[in-house]
Amino acid sequence: MSTTKEPIIKIQGLSKEYYNKVVIDNVNLEIHDSCFAFLGPNGAGKTTIMLMLLGLVKPSNGTTSIFGTNILNSSGKLRRKIGFLPENVGFYPNITGRKFLQLITGLRIKKLNNKNQISSYLKWSGIDENYWDRVIKTYSRGMRQRLGMAQAFAGDPKIIFLD
Repeated sequence: MSTTKEPIIKIQGLSKEYYNKVVIDNVNLEIHDSCFAFLGPNGAGKTTIMLMLLGLVKPSNGTTSIFGTNILNSSGKLRRKIGFLPENVGFYPNITGRKFLQLITGLRIKKLNNKNQISSYLKWSGIDENYWDRVIKTYSRGMRQRLGMAQAFAGDPKIIFLD
């Protein structure tokens, strides 16, 4: 790992308080080209740090950056480089897996509305082709997890957050 390159992720003095309770306290971290995981017990703050990095939760103190840019101050250009799979994906139960992927990727990546590209991500996910045009409420839990992975990886993001 080279320390001369700008880190992909940089966290400086990151803290978060909820209702006067400190849940994240002065975290400092640099991540360079690598696969990285936060490990810890439930409630340790792993998801909160990830959500602050993604700009979904505002830190009480400190700064975060991805590719040298604070996501809170960024345009959609940075967000298009990021894939995210939350612990609980909010699926629309009455649309098909294909339509869901078209909807989500269409919001994030305009170039991915091509039916063949959507099909390639569904195929990559391992969901049986017979289910692509069935409504999501008929999917098993495992199939929903696979669909979530497909939406996180769609568009070939430069960095992927998996919760």
